[in-house]
Amino acid sequence: MSCTRCWVNNRGKTGITHAGIDSGTTPAAGNTRKRESMAKPKLKAHVINREWCKGCGICVAFCPKAVLDLDDQDKALAARKEDCIACKLCELRCPDLAIEVTTK
Repeated sequence: MSCTRCWVNNRGKTGITHAGIDSGTTPAAGNTRKRESMAKPKLKAHVINREWCKGCGICVAFCPKAVLDLDDQDKALAARKEDCIACKLCELRCPDLAIEVTTK
């Protein structure tokens, strides 16, 4: 069987085959590998270095689940840890590298 995605085959030429494709199968059907499922990371802890945090609020603004707040000293605080999806946007956006999200 010819590759159904091959431009040579689509131009009318026959007899073109690729390694690993048997007659009577399609590339998708010939693939016998199982897909590995990607488990969602689970939050272990928010590690916030209060000495490094300057209270800019960037982490609060980028959090899609509104987990972070600024406390009375304008330092980042994980106020709603149970809502965290461990996307690590706060960690990636913090200009002071004051936040680390650890996962299980």
